Amino acid sequence: MEEEKKENGAAVREEKSAQDASRRNPLEPQAGKIRSECEPEKSDFRRDADAPSANEMETPEAKGIESEPKKGKNKRREYTKKIAVTGVFTALSYGLYLLGKFCKLPFMFPSFFDLQFSELPALIAGFMFGPLWGAAIVVLKCLLKMPLTSTAFVGEGTDIILGLALVVPAALVYRKYKNIRGAVVGVVIGSLALTGVAVLVNRYYFGGNEAVLVKMLTPLFPKITWENFYTYYLTLSVVPFNLLRCLLMCLMTFAVYKRLSRLIKKWVSA
Repeated sequence: MEEEKKENGAAVREEKSAQDASRRNPLEPQAGKIRSECEPEKSDFRRDADAPSANEMETPEAKGIESEPKKGKNKRREYTKKIAVTGVFTALSYGLYLLGKFCKLPFMFPSFFDLQFSELPALIAGFMFGPLWGAAIVVLKCLLKMPLTSTAFVGEGTDIILGLALVVPAALVYRKYKNIRGAVVGVVIGSLALTGVAVLVNRYYFGGNEAVLVKMLTPLFPKITWENFYTYYLTLSVVPFNLLRCLLMCLMTFAVYKRLSRLIKKWVSA
């Protein structure tokens, strides 16, 4: 009986001490629970450590969306500047086109052959910006010349075909192979294309006018007749004249292209 009383008394005292402690700090029983809930688990901590930073969370898509208006504005500005350069080059090409009327080699070729280099600006623009820009200069140059035509637009139409035959193939090859070898191969292909088209045009354009041309070419070729007219005219006049013109034009292009393209591209991309 005495032992049971002692045990009951000890239990009562422990219960009283626990009640007194809860009165002094009522939040103490919940502190451990709160700390355990606030403390992250080990796996969660690893996940947080591996989580991307604020800079990493800026995805390329987000960056692209933010910079898209600026990119579009820059592209429009570059396009506008390319149009301005094309306009200047068209004016230069037109000037060379008119100047060619006064450059002739009557001691080597027929007097109606004009040694003009109007495709030079178009060839440079084609190398810098692409074949379409060079082709545009060729066409615009001839359109400007049409009000002053003396051939019922036949000469200007022929010059458009010849200019495109030179500029477009050369610019296409150079766009794929942007080095000196690509430029050389491009102008060689363009020169051969222009010469081939010139042979076809002169062969069929002058059909029926051989008698007049025979008289004009007799000072150069005394043995020329109506029967052998195209042999003399095409092989000894058309082919060498156009090859010479393309050669001189390509040499001038290589002489000025590098420095000129650097300045223009720098201004366009600024």
